[in-house]
Amino acid sequence: MREFFVVTGASSGIGYALCCHLAKCNKAVIAIARRQERLNILKNEHPKLISTIVADLGVQADRDKVVAQIATEGTLLGVVNNAATNEPVSLLEELSLVEWQKQIAINVNAPIFLTQALLPFLHSGSKIINLTTGTINFVVTGIASYAMTKAALNAFTKYLSVELSSSGILVAAAHPGIVKTGLVDSIIKRNNPDFGITKAQKKFEKEDKYLDASLSAKFLAWLLLDADDSLYTGDVIGIYNKQYQPLWCDTEIPSPYPDGIEPP
Repeated sequence: MREFFVVTGASSGIGYALCCHLAKCNKAVIAIARRQERLNILKNEHPKLISTIVADLGVQADRDKVVAQIATEGTLLGVVNNAATNEPVSLLEELSLVEWQKQIAINVNAPIFLTQALLPFLHSGSKIINLTTGTINFVVTGIASYAMTKAALNAFTKYLSVELSSSGILVAAAHPGIVKTGLVDSIIKRNNPDFGITKAQKKFEKEDKYLDASLSAKFLAWLLLDADDSLYTGDVIGIYNKQYQPLWCDTEIPSPYPDGIEPP
């Protein structure tokens, strides 16, 4: 039976890049996403190492399907909860209950209950990484609901790390940097000039501050494959943190955060 990692939100952006990076490191991956055609393209890049599952992880029945398939695959080395949405890009006064529940389903329920269901297949040394955002640390109007869901995921990560400490299962949150993914596309689509997130997006574009998804993938692969176990404390490990950059990257990655805000 093979050893493998699970990566959610694998059809594009950071998730897609991470699957490819792990495969290039000769690691098997089960890639999960909603878009069959994109998963087919991913699988065709590394057919011997990447297998795919089409699923909407915000839906319980789809999570059950994923768990049933993973149970037959072999030894689970780690889970990367990457799937997320920031839609709607809006102010809180505009947010509807239906829209909020959709975000909760994907950004909170999916990683919590998929991870919970996969715990029986994890073992001492297995790793759980939940992707987070820097906008929890400062306010950028237009993505409050997204930041709120990620704050909840950070709390889940901290508590899970403590609760699993005796099992040897390692848990951390990771900030993979600001990459021009589908989350950014949602901001561009809304294009409200009064939103702080729209202004930040235009500034990033102008100053060429977006990171390439492959760099984020390299960072996450280091966390999965080479980082010291002592880093897994349930806290956030960030790509912009200069303490860790020399351990996995040859060049310094400058922080895009506002003055006075230290990267995690």
